Amino acid sequence: MDPSASTPAFATVHHAEYECIRRMSYCWANAGRAPAGTLVIQRTLRGEGILEDAEGTHPVPPDRAMIFVYGEATTYRINTAIGQPYEIHYTVLDPRGGIGELTARLRQDFGNVLSMQAHGEAAGILETLVGQFSESRTHDSLNLAERAYRLLIALYREQVLGTVGRDPVAYLRHTLHSQFRTPRNIKEWTHSMAMSREHLSRLFRKRYGEPPAAYLRRLRLDQAHILARNRIMPASDIARACGFTNPQTLRRAYRQHYGKPLGD
Repeated sequence: MDPSASTPAFATVHHAEYECIRRMSYCWANAGRAPAGTLVIQRTLRGEGILEDAEGTHPVPPDRAMIFVYGEATTYRINTAIGQPYEIHYTVLDPRGGIGELTARLRQDFGNVLSMQAHGEAAGILETLVGQFSESRTHDSLNLAERAYRLLIALYREQVLGTVGRDPVAYLRHTLHSQFRTPRNIKEWTHSMAMSREHLSRLFRKRYGEPPAAYLRRLRLDQAHILARNRIMPASDIARACGFTNPQTLRRAYRQHYGKPLGD
């Protein structure tokens, strides 16, 4: 089989560019654009863009980025009231190989307009992509795919860090999801937050239906259940991989939660 004719296993970065738009009539409706599913990440450098989606109309000023997909019912345009050219960095991706799932989670958790600060990791990766495309006609596709994954992960990380001040409950939930494999407890995660642990726990339970300690325990046990079911490692390694301090603690928690011994 000709490898060049096979479907790529990883995301494909089709393009990345700097653009300065002075045309005030600049506007694109994504519903009719092809190929459907193509992903665009577009950061504002100067001026202001506007993204319209099912949730409403969202300004996209400097240090913010919009995410949209060809074929969906979103529209973007320049904000003519600003009276400035619209300068952007953008990249166009084929979101295969997990990029699509990661993007969907990012948009689900934070929306279609995201923070992308000038000196942040995500903006730096996007700037590097733009530089690579402007400097060469030939590109290392795997290197570009790696940068695409790093861009999405850096974007997600930047959004999570931005919630600590304005929404500590959401910040704690995102922290637990990303760090539940480390053997820390809720007290350690919340000691530096500008809210008492008791009050934060009450708010967390009201929003998510269970206190943060129970939420953390469930995340760890769900992961332990997957590993134990597949029988790919001993209990001591499962405990370490899921944030339990020792296999005995894991075994007790597992039996209590699932009503059967670990590995059965």
